[in-house]
Amino acid sequence: MNSRFFLVLLLLICCLAPIQAQLDSLAQALPNMPNDTNKIEVLKKLALNYLYSDNKKSASYARQLSAVAEEIGDGHLQRYGRYVEGASLHYAGADEEALEILHKVMEDCRANEDKKLLAFCLNMLTFIHQSSYQTDLALEAIRECLEICLELDDKRMIAIAYHSTASTYEMIGENETSKNYLEKAIPIFEELGDQRGIGVMYQSMASLSLGQQSIDLAQKALEYLEGGFDVQAVGMCHWSIGGGYYELGEYEKSLESYQKALDIFQEIGFAEGEGQMAAHMGMILARVGRYEEGKPLLDRGHQLGKDLGYEDMFLYTHMGMAFYHAGKGNLDLTIAYIDSLNAIKDTIFNQEKAERLLFTEAQLQTKEKEAEIARQESKLQEASNTRNLILLTSIILILGILGIFLYLRSRQQQKQKAAELALSLEKAKAEQLTELDQLKSNFFANISHEFRTPLTLILGPLDQMRKGVFTGDQARYFELMQRNGQRLESLIDQLLDLSKLESEKMELQLESGDIHQFLRQLTASLESWTTQKEIKYQIDIPETPLWVDFDPDKLQKIVVNLLSNAIKFTPSGGQVTFLTQHSQEGQTAKFTLEVQDTGIGIPQELQSKIFERFYHIETSIDGMASSGIGLALVKELVEFQGGSVSMESEEGVSTYFRVERHWP
Repeated sequence: MNSRFFLVLLLLICCLAPIQAQLDSLAQALPNMPNDTNKIEVLKKLALNYLYSDNKKSASYARQLSAVAEEIGDGHLQRYGRYVEGASLHYAGADEEALEILHKVMEDCRANEDKKLLAFCLNMLTFIHQSSYQTDLALEAIRECLEICLELDDKRMIAIAYHSTASTYEMIGENETSKNYLEKAIPIFEELGDQRGIGVMYQSMASLSLGQQSIDLAQKALEYLEGGFDVQAVGMCHWSIGGGYYELGEYEKSLESYQKALDIFQEIGFAEGEGQMAAHMGMILARVGRYEEGKPLLDRGHQLGKDLGYEDMFLYTHMGMAFYHAGKGNLDLTIAYIDSLNAIKDTIFNQEKAERLLFTEAQLQTKEKEAEIARQESKLQEASNTRNLILLTSIILILGILGIFLYLRSRQQQKQKAAELALSLEKAKAEQLTELDQLKSNFFANISHEFRTPLTLILGPLDQMRKGVFTGDQARYFELMQRNGQRLESLIDQLLDLSKLESEKMELQLESGDIHQFLRQLTASLESWTTQKEIKYQIDIPETPLWVDFDPDKLQKIVVNLLSNAIKFTPSGGQVTFLTQHSQEGQTAKFTLEVQDTGIGIPQELQSKIFERFYHIETSIDGMASSGIGLALVKELVEFQGGSVSMESEEGVSTYFRVERHWP
């Protein structure tokens, strides 16, 4: 997860902090105050304002708050004190204790319908699950939090929940979805007049961006944050600005911004930020050859990363050490991608050298032919003095020489054209291979993402069960793990089918049966999905039995892929239709199945590529891209059985697929 993004989350629910003298004054007055609402307000301020700077003090004041609230009979404030205690334990790194407290508070909140405090607890639960990379649990917690905030119409809490949702999606690499939630939060903070909230949102967007865009967003965030109490957020802005300059290759400006962030983080005792800045600055200094300046910073960043358990710091410390050892002559420790870069440069150099050699060889051969022509012309000039005696011989000689010259010249031109054609073909082949490699790379990146999500949803709860810390509903999580395991199995089966088709190892397994009955049972199995998405699902299959020879496994994969795509890309309120037709023309029977939806449609410029292997459309109604396997498999399975598949679509209106098969 992007560290800059996660850290700003810790700032959003903190109240405005008074200066240190005011805190000290409140703490000194506390022992002499009676146990009443005034004392509770003082304890709340002390607990919240020490939440990030002194976790032990915050926890202590939170426990006192709970005790006073219990004494005066205020159940809400008693729960609130326990919530702040759990939050302080989380920021102190004691997540197991924090979870135990928060779950008890949440149980009490549900029993007493204390929805606002329940939303606070769920938001904090999201942070805890994020810190242990349990993204499935984090998403579950923040979604419930957002539902409560929307029900309460609490605009500030809605904006905070949007921000927490954005951070969770950023953890699983869904940056565009993350930005969408941040863009939802900004106008809410603007409506509330919350300058700090607006600044934090722009800082979060900067952490998701690159180069100049990151710089511009972070500087915009500074306009809202500078001069306020939130100096840590100001430091985060300088961090993003430094990162943007680094991506642009402006290392001195990057170092200057990182130094500003480092000074702020050291002043407020923010160890993680200090470690990150030390690692980043050390890496840049080593990269530009300032090895002795960079080495202590790299060591500092590495030690803080080790102490705090933040392994992402090692990315920069190890990269910096690679630059450092390379500068010191320890080539075996140089970054591995430098070898790859040199190999690419060598390949380019060799290709250019080959082109120059072919051109030079053609020039030399042309000069040799020109010299030959000059010699023949000299002989012709000498022969002209005795033209009358050897006229016939000269004519024959001239024609012979001209024929040889034309033959040699033509042959040379053919060689030159052949060489140019060979180079052109090599270039075209290289471009095709590059394009194919890119398509395959994108394909396997999408497949990896498709595999990662169900694996996360299986391994997260499984790891908790193995450690004995699982607190959820086991039956529900077993069902969740089984469903995602079946999803993985389906993806693997599709990949294996494509492999069999490509290697021509797939065989038809024909069975005689009622194809209408088979399709009725198959299409009915998807009704629960359409009901869940609130989609009208129409199935039109004749009741009359139709006995034919067909391969049940391959027909199932064709139908399920087409219907799954239709349901996936159709929004709530839409309609998906499945129908079959059968006709007899002489000795030939024609069977047709059709799938139509009222979904988002396919752009005209993409329709010719929709059945290609490795190709996928980037957009769906939920912002998630498909893997690009299904329709390619459908086309090849249909054609493998001697059928045909066609598609018609109008963007934003509907999509229609038609599969035809003839039987003799």
